[in-house]
Amino acid sequence: MAQRRQSTSPTLGDVLNSVVRVGARIHILAQTVPLPPNATQPPLIAPAQHNYFEVAICFEGEMSFVGYSSTLALKRGDAVVVRPGAWHYESCRRASQPYRVCWIIVTPHSTACLFTHYRRGQFTVSAMESRPPQEETALLDELSREIIAQPLHWRAKSRALLVQLLADFDRHLHLPQTTLRQQQPDPIRTLLRIVQASFREPLQVKSLAKEIGLSPDHLTRRFYKACGTTFKDYLNTIRIHHAQRLLRSGCTIKHAAADSGFHDVYYFNRVFKQHCQTTPGKFVSRQPANSAPPAPV
Repeated sequence: MAQRRQSTSPTLGDVLNSVVRVGARIHILAQTVPLPPNATQPPLIAPAQHNYFEVAICFEGEMSFVGYSSTLALKRGDAVVVRPGAWHYESCRRASQPYRVCWIIVTPHSTACLFTHYRRGQFTVSAMESRPPQEETALLDELSREIIAQPLHWRAKSRALLVQLLADFDRHLHLPQTTLRQQQPDPIRTLLRIVQASFREPLQVKSLAKEIGLSPDHLTRRFYKACGTTFKDYLNTIRIHHAQRLLRSGCTIKHAAADSGFHDVYYFNRVFKQHCQTTPGKFVSRQPANSAPPAPV
């Protein structure tokens, strides 16, 4: 999974141009309340769950934004406001469908921007630019209230608030007195993003370690220390979570296995049973009719 820098770097101007597109949608992910682990909902390692706001904007292509119990299909200009405590990760909709995402990350200490870019066999995470926070948290609280309450003209107001967030951040980046900090993405966080976006593809620790700049043994130790599980188990957890969504939406076991990165249905059955304490067939039979919206395929 190569991580080559692109010749033309994206800008917040590119993101703004996509957000003002007619028909662009804004979604919200609220704080996650985990369900008790059982055969229907196996224990999942939270891909990202934290006590600050994030905004993800798909400004090129199409992608999936995965929550604890739902998956959003995003097109150019669509955005997701991730409230503190919401379980989430980004992913491709299809291995053949590239996409770019802008992340605005608002913590008590900084407001940061980074870009991710997925293409088959390639995932790029840009260096993060950050500055001291301004009024972003208050603006995102207001944006969240608009999306949740949906008062008159909430779509237009929400889009205006998102444009204000992006425009103000970009303006501050270009002020001569603004103190900018640039840092390279954490290698373990980068690896998690690669797995989440590219789980359908064959992923090996050895090649990923080379791209990230660590030895395979060092990467394996750091991954286990940070995540409390092995790379292989984490990869299979993400794959099984996706397979569950497909099975709930009516996909066949064979299709769910293939689209989740398992090219051997017998191996898929074995891994599924290890994670869910049941077989895929029994899992499907226990699902009520229309138990989930169609998963993106």
